[in-house]
Amino acid sequence: MRLSLRLGLIVAAALALVFSAMMLTFIMLQRPGRVYGVVLPLPRQAAAMADLIENLPSSQWPTATAAISTPATKVSVLDAPPATRGGLAMPGVTVALRAYLAAMDGRPVSIMAGLRRLDRSPDVRLGNETVRATSPVRIVIGLRNGKLLVIEAMGPASQRFTGVRLGVLALAVTLLIGFGTLWFMNRQMKPLEQLAKAVEQFGTRLEASTLKEEGTMELRQLIAAFNRLRANIGDLVRGRTRIISAVGHDLGTYLTRLRLRAEYIADADQRARAIRDIDDMHGLMQETLALAKLQHDGDGDTPVDIAPLLKNVIAGFAETGGPVREFLPGTPVMVRIAPAAFARAAGNLISNALKYGSEADVRLSSSGATAELVVEDRGPGIPPEERAAVLEPFYRRDNARNLNERGFGLGLAIVSEVVKVAGGTLTFEDRDGGGLRVKIALPLA
Repeated sequence: MRLSLRLGLIVAAALALVFSAMMLTFIMLQRPGRVYGVVLPLPRQAAAMADLIENLPSSQWPTATAAISTPATKVSVLDAPPATRGGLAMPGVTVALRAYLAAMDGRPVSIMAGLRRLDRSPDVRLGNETVRATSPVRIVIGLRNGKLLVIEAMGPASQRFTGVRLGVLALAVTLLIGFGTLWFMNRQMKPLEQLAKAVEQFGTRLEASTLKEEGTMELRQLIAAFNRLRANIGDLVRGRTRIISAVGHDLGTYLTRLRLRAEYIADADQRARAIRDIDDMHGLMQETLALAKLQHDGDGDTPVDIAPLLKNVIAGFAETGGPVREFLPGTPVMVRIAPAAFARAAGNLISNALKYGSEADVRLSSSGATAELVVEDRGPGIPPEERAAVLEPFYRRDNARNLNERGFGLGLAIVSEVVKVAGGTLTFEDRDGGGLRVKIALPLA
């Protein structure tokens, strides 16, 4: 789970808990026992409402009922009585009803209340200056003009927002705060995510652009320090590569001279051995220089179709008589990788398969967001305990399986570096029936 999402959920959950606790505390303080929290109009007030409606023309009734209604009391005029499911004897309601009948000067009065639970039936308490009920109550007064005046007394907000309503309100507030917090956290975490991505690519893309310093003060300081670190290390690596290139160039000149002189050795066997040693030295120097330059190959950011590149590599082995079977797709396989680096890695794998397995099966496919290159042979394979070690430069075994024909111990190291720079993975498996299967998985462009 992303850090921004986790922080957003934590904040939203904490706020929801605080909100629910506050609402519950408020409700408990308002309800110490059986609370008479619904306020009804006094009998004389209800009689005054009835007199007002009777003395006004019907066209003014809506204005009058709107004027005498309150947030806790709704007044309306109806032609027929509201529906009811029956009655139940309630002593407090009966006492209040008698008071209303006495104040109405002969008008009929009925009191209606909802029965939620029989064990907690609604009740009304009549005082000198107050009339209160335990739940919403409806007073129905028969007017002398044949109409019905209905006074609905509703509970306060603390009672209306309980149970499911309180839960829905808390959920809505939680979601609102949660999404707002998540959006804000995402904006704050974006520079950190970019920094994490840059750190992950640091080992393979020293030439990446400088990160923009944004975010909190501490994060800006961290990004600035990382930019300086990457610049310093990049300078060191580039300096090392320049030194190796210069040394390689000078050594190449000396080796060329030495090879020319070796041609004058009279003994044919000694001459052949000297020339082979010189060629091995030259090959080792070239392989080492290639490994050092891989991190600075600037062609790896452009998508290329590796299918024709691989076909050209296989064709080169076919010209030398190598038994290579190819299984290539008919559609492009686009990967962000340096073409020369990919050709070198594929050539090393195929050369290795031919040298130690006498044959090579090469397959290229794509699935989802990944391109997969598989090279199989029928050789002795690599023991599982040595598969990590053979990727190290200059690693040798007694029965060495090195990708370079001269056994420099750099072939697999070069393949590993090419794959790492391209953001892929390199794995070894035992082939069914004997042999080695090498898989390279690369992200599609």
